[in-house]
Amino acid sequence: MMRVTCGIVMLGVAGCSTLPDCADGGGSGCNAETRANASGEQTRSNPDAGIGPPQLRELGLIGALGAGNFEAARLWMGDSASERRSLSPWARLSLAMALDDQAEIATILEHEAADLSTLDRVQALRKLGRDAEAAKLIQQSKEAGATPEQLAALEAQRADIRKMSGQSFNSKWSARSLGSLRIQSEEGEYAAPLFQAPLLGFSRASLRFTHNNLNGSIDDASVSGLSDEYDVSARLDSRINVQQGLKLLAGTNVRSDSNLPYGDVHWDYRPVNWLEGSIDVQVNELTDYTAFLRTYGAMDRVAAQVVVWPTSLVTGRFRVGAHRFRTREDERLGEGYSIDGDVGLRVLSGLPTLHVRLQGGMQANSLTGQVPNSLVNSGAIPASASIDSLISKQFGQFGAGFRLGYQEYSEEILALRAYVDGWMGGLWPAGSFAYHFRGGVGTSFFGADQFSAEAFYANTQGGQAAQAYDGVQVSYQIRF
Repeated sequence: MMRVTCGIVMLGVAGCSTLPDCADGGGSGCNAETRANASGEQTRSNPDAGIGPPQLRELGLIGALGAGNFEAARLWMGDSASERRSLSPWARLSLAMALDDQAEIATILEHEAADLSTLDRVQALRKLGRDAEAAKLIQQSKEAGATPEQLAALEAQRADIRKMSGQSFNSKWSARSLGSLRIQSEEGEYAAPLFQAPLLGFSRASLRFTHNNLNGSIDDASVSGLSDEYDVSARLDSRINVQQGLKLLAGTNVRSDSNLPYGDVHWDYRPVNWLEGSIDVQVNELTDYTAFLRTYGAMDRVAAQVVVWPTSLVTGRFRVGAHRFRTREDERLGEGYSIDGDVGLRVLSGLPTLHVRLQGGMQANSLTGQVPNSLVNSGAIPASASIDSLISKQFGQFGAGFRLGYQEYSEEILALRAYVDGWMGGLWPAGSFAYHFRGGVGTSFFGADQFSAEAFYANTQGGQAAQAYDGVQVSYQIRF
């Protein structure tokens, strides 16, 4: 919800401004971060507004936090106790959260909780490690009749609490086709929280086992001799602090022709409230980029991504990466780079939600030109085949997409969750029409579990217009 504030009520100058409507406890956009963005914009655009010192200092403080300038935020806070008390509780909480001042957070929660929105109180409790209290507060807010926007934000918090704070087991079955290659998988994953560790913050570890069955052919050569794969991996998810996260993955893919160890390091950083950057380094990735690469190859990749959300309605994403293709025996196939991004707009909030986007990207590869002798001699690939026919040398695509969602974060018993995501556009240099669609439904049967079923179809994959990509997946998770 938004409100328009005119005249001298907020700024002391003629005209109107638009801010999140947080007077009723806050909607989905009414946490301390959103207020920081909105108030920071007001301060920057009206530095000489004729308002009283407490209001001016408050706007300056939140604006400084929105820009990531913690030292300036301290100055706006003031030195004396009376100066600090003159600021609203959520302004002081914003600074305490940014500085990880747990004593101040606890004091504000104890004495001034009634003056904070439910979402701010939940985030403050979680910052103190009091997830059980946060979950109870979320449930109380639901029973009190929160608005759809408030519920969406609180449900996202509750889902994250359940994900990070308890043990879980997830089972999954999937079947997908990549051109003439068919892959059926059965997977089980156990996850549990770890104690808070130095440098890594709060961490969660998981162990996953997967069996894959490969069927079909690559360029008319059967893959029946490689039908079974066994995959074991371990993963560590860490939230270092309020700004940084780290994910580590290590595993191995075991098959009759060769074994393939792989790994992934992902680091994300949020310097200000409206921007997040990440770096991802993957080694020996098992990729569905093409049927040939999924069966006989692997990909090393380094990618950097930036995501911005200047308002609660608009988002933008840009990613650039470099990669190289190799066989499972470490023979060179080629290398290249890729660029992709999108700009999105939230059209509908509440039930349902609707986002629309413009999305595109391109990839260019320098390939070896010939299939490695090891694959030809083993009969895996015909001698007449060329790398160009198995991996796209270059391609680009651009189009428009949408995502329609209904209660996507709900964990209520027997509540329906559903979404449909689609994209349509052009593929170059083939000059063909490209599209992909994905949809899913889910529910909870008794509160501590989640069931979901999904399906997808794309008429292109990896820049190859003649290579359809489709599949279905069913998963069931139980927490204990």
